[in-house]
Amino acid sequence: MRKKTLSAEYVRKIKMESAPAGPEFFTEKALPFKRIRLVSGREGQNRMEDSVFDSAIELKSAGFRFDLENYAKPNEPLFFRAEVEVETQGRYILALGADWFTVTRIDGRVVLDRSAGNLSYPPQLDNHTVPVELTAGQHVLDIRFIRGVASAVLCVCILPEKASLESRAVAAEADFGKTIGKINPMLHNSNSAPDIHSRAIRKYDDELRQMNFQMSRTHDWALWTSGQRIIDTHFVFPLMKLDPKDPTNYYFDATDEALRVCQEEAGIGIFYRLGTSIEHSEGRHFNTLVPEDFGKYAEVLAGIVRHYTKGWADGFHYDIQYWEIWNEPNIGPKMWCGEFETFISFFVTVLKRLKSEFPELKIGGPALTCLDLSKTKRLLTACTKAGVKPDFFSWHCYTADPKGLVVQAGIARELLDKAGFPDTELCINEWHYLESWEGFHSKITPETFRRSQKATHGIDSAAFNIAVLSGWQYTLLDTAFYYGSRWEGTLGYITPDQQLDKNFYSLCLMGDMIRDYTELCPVRNSNTISLMAAKSEDEKSAALLVSDFQGELKNISVCIHGLETAEIESVVRLDEKSDNVPTSAQWDGRKLRMEKEADGSAVFMVLFRL
Repeated sequence: MRKKTLSAEYVRKIKMESAPAGPEFFTEKALPFKRIRLVSGREGQNRMEDSVFDSAIELKSAGFRFDLENYAKPNEPLFFRAEVEVETQGRYILALGADWFTVTRIDGRVVLDRSAGNLSYPPQLDNHTVPVELTAGQHVLDIRFIRGVASAVLCVCILPEKASLESRAVAAEADFGKTIGKINPMLHNSNSAPDIHSRAIRKYDDELRQMNFQMSRTHDWALWTSGQRIIDTHFVFPLMKLDPKDPTNYYFDATDEALRVCQEEAGIGIFYRLGTSIEHSEGRHFNTLVPEDFGKYAEVLAGIVRHYTKGWADGFHYDIQYWEIWNEPNIGPKMWCGEFETFISFFVTVLKRLKSEFPELKIGGPALTCLDLSKTKRLLTACTKAGVKPDFFSWHCYTADPKGLVVQAGIARELLDKAGFPDTELCINEWHYLESWEGFHSKITPETFRRSQKATHGIDSAAFNIAVLSGWQYTLLDTAFYYGSRWEGTLGYITPDQQLDKNFYSLCLMGDMIRDYTELCPVRNSNTISLMAAKSEDEKSAALLVSDFQGELKNISVCIHGLETAEIESVVRLDEKSDNVPTSAQWDGRKLRMEKEADGSAVFMVLFRL
């Protein structure tokens, strides 16, 4: 597990910060709230009468993060009121993040309307900030809150504008004089693999090796391997009425070849998803139906695992450690044509069966569409009652908020630890930069398609990748899988005009980092700047990855400790105009300065000779 490769002191530190309300400087400077009260409303209600708050529930909790799980009901507003005392008239900042819908008023006036949703998960204070003019004296903060699907968390504070501006002046820092543990290479995986159906036309083995992914998750392989019956259970065992103990009832050939090519030709290990690929059919669904006999289905899955790990049915003794039960059962019929409670029963049945025969393997799931805290708790409760524990818990996230994606690991770790699953690994096994589903999964027009392609293949996506992958190195996340799918397409590595995209070049940089460096050094990020610092095992070289995600400044500065006598060996830049091209940087032994060639997002990788 990740916590075993980090120092005990650092693990204690990040566990204390598992579910932060937001940036520390926000909470340090925020004005304290008084008389925090809650009133339940009815569906469609926009305001609550002042008199009702006189007898309202009063929260005793301090701080600026409020878990309203026990108060908020789906689709019904919850009215939050707090009083705040302002000593000096002036300009202040309202900072807010919520799961999911809010309208915020101060003294009855709307100052922030997020009735369209928060857009970032998990909610944090810096999700939305707006300036407000406040006079000296007492003010009333009112928030109309409607909970989200995953949780019912509200983060809110008011702080002086000066304090907010001061926070932006904090410099990014890296300390190469210390180490906090080992780099975790298992955060650099994907869903991508060679396509066995088109290898006679074009191969991407070399490009895959350049990105240096450690594992590939087999989910959706069947969708982009046209005409081949691979991976999915209904392809491998097409007639469920047959005997799962008879090897002749399985069709392994095409899957055998797909797994061989991925491991031997592309050099990538396997993370096997059991079940089916997603089914975007309209109306009727065929592959995502609830199995009629959970026990028999579990026997079929045991046959698949046995074939690839025990040599059964003329099979293999592959070192495939991870076996995932299903994918996104909470998304509806396109993945599970039944209630989630039914899936829980299925999951527990399969988990118990597989662990009974393969205790040495890591078996888990269920690859939820998001970090849905409510459904996760229900699943874990059922596992506890059944006396079985998943070896890993998995979920997905498509977002344009790198900070929010990074902190999800801490929230999940805290949840599993409290539920009695401290040894269950954390796995985010689908993630990608996504500004909107429009032009991709909905409202597809020539214009929305062009916007979608520019976003998912462009420099913002590349800088996002490095910010997220770097950030995860400093968390307790165990494994992660970038959802790069087929080579062509919105989530591929090639633009519509067949050019390698910015994602490819960013992932090559991270591939270089995990290949050549092992010792992780502490960093402090700042505003749009995210860092990852590391040294080689022999401590003769060091590397710094710098992501400026949607930053507005032309020049980037990083304060560096512990490399006073080091020399720069090389610098490469990835931006709107350049793809990992050599560039220069100013270095005086204490501060590193880099200049962006293009506006907006950029990534730098700096190598030092010690």
